[in-house]
Amino acid sequence: MEACKGFLGPYEDWPSSANVKGSLTARPTCRVGMKVGLSDPTVPSGRVVTQRIKVTLGITDQSSPRDHIYEKVWCLDVGSSPPEVVVGSKAATAVFLIYLIGQGSFSDGMPLGISGTFNFMIVFQAEDNILMHPFHTLGVTGVFGGSLFSVMHGSLVTSSLIRETTENESANEGYRFGQEEETYNIVATHGYFGRLIFQYASFNNFRSLHFFLPAWPVVGIWFTALGINIMAFNLNVFNFNQSVIDSQGRVINTWADIINRANSMEVMHERNAHNFPRDLVAVEAPSING
Repeated sequence: MEACKGFLGPYEDWPSSANVKGSLTARPTCRVGMKVGLSDPTVPSGRVVTQRIKVTLGITDQSSPRDHIYEKVWCLDVGSSPPEVVVGSKAATAVFLIYLIGQGSFSDGMPLGISGTFNFMIVFQAEDNILMHPFHTLGVTGVFGGSLFSVMHGSLVTSSLIRETTENESANEGYRFGQEEETYNIVATHGYFGRLIFQYASFNNFRSLHFFLPAWPVVGIWFTALGINIMAFNLNVFNFNQSVIDSQGRVINTWADIINRANSMEVMHERNAHNFPRDLVAVEAPSING
């Protein structure tokens, strides 16, 4: 499919097996980025393949530009690139496997369910102060930045669609599923956005643009997963969770100590042991200086 071309960047030429489910019988084996419909010996019929995709996705001939998204989804759904499998598994592996191995107990892994997930998050913050870790910051930047870039890209695309119809018809009628022609004018988009921000803040290349859009949030999530893996083994080096001490080893109290010790998050973990402040359950009353 032409829509796949340039979507995966340097991974585009990796082979993939497209085992298509549908009512037709063709079972093509194609390469990512291949133009379905051309005379390729590995594809029995471009029209058959396209029809199979339409049957699977439930798309009719009167499709709209948003069906371009379904083509992208199809590229990933047929197993077009091994990294796509790794993208979603790194974070899950970190919270479901690596963290509990590092902590030495299955009970420290993230439970399934909403309340269990939030409990895991609060306990994690209480014990490791992950919100102050640079890798968590990179993850937030990746997720929110990816959302921002996606919204900007969608806005620019819908504002520069190439119209193939008259003013009396919808622009959606001019789009045909799997077409080789461009859906929008990237030159106009690049020119406008380059003037809006600055010249080099925009892309004038399809391949670079569609590689950047998924790569930004993916790298951010990878950094967050790496941060969880680091915290799993209690390597509290970059999370600013250490107290400031003087040359004699005495703790110099700061606001960070107050936040880390008095935010009550620790009571979410081992509730029976943290019902009351430790001073109240101590055998002897603590001494007070001054």
